[in-house]
Amino acid sequence: MPPSFAPETVVYLSRWKVPMWIMWFSLLSVGGTAMLLHKPLLPFAFSLSALKSLAGYAFGWVVVVVAAGCAGHYAMQLMRHQPVFRLGVLGIQLGTDPLDAWRSIWDEEVVVVRNGKWRTVSLAYRTPTAIRRLDVSDCGITAARLRKLLVYYRQQALHPTA
Repeated sequence: MPPSFAPETVVYLSRWKVPMWIMWFSLLSVGGTAMLLHKPLLPFAFSLSALKSLAGYAFGWVVVVVAAGCAGHYAMQLMRHQPVFRLGVLGIQLGTDPLDAWRSIWDEEVVVVRNGKWRTVSLAYRTPTAIRRLDVSDCGITAARLRKLLVYYRQQALHPTA
């Protein structure tokens, strides 16, 4: 007899990947700010070298602001502690969206895309009104486990046991 799973599996963001992203973006923004504050800005003159210096300075601040925004975004996601998705006998619920029942879901699959050293894992399925695709790379679940859960819950929905 195969092992039984809980009636519902709730998947959250990974406890180690997201803090690593927060640390990386924070380090990038703090380090960039320190470098830009210690870089002397030449007095502006209408010359090519002055324009290059000013453009580099402006681009550096844009990178710092984007990195700080990304760190804040990941920190807010981690503080909210909301589930990314729920998978159970009743169906699939992505975030706070309404539950998609198994009778209205088809072609559910786990898509793994490799691009060099990077790997993206997505949960994809179709409903009568939409094609849903969710990136679960930063979640605390592996692609193999997600595949097993999809098969198990689909079978439980079609053939419930007593």
